[in-house]
Amino acid sequence: MAVPKKRVSKSKKRMHKKNWYKKSYKNVFKAISLSNSNIKNKIKLLLQIKKFGFTFNS
Repeated sequence: MAVPKKRVSKSKKRMHKKNWYKKSYKNVFKAISLSNSNIKNKIKLLLQIKKFGFTFNS
C-alpha cells in the first residue's frame, strides 16, 4: 500500500532546487562553450581552405 512521504521544509526544498539549477547551468555553459569552439574551428578550417585553394573532388 502506498504511504505518503513526509513533508520537506522550505529551506531543504530551496537547497535541492538551487543545486539542481547549478548543475543544469554548468551543463548549459559547457554545451555553449563547446559549440562555440566547434564553430571557431570550422571557421578556421574554411579560412585555411580558401587561403590555400584546396578543392575536394568527389
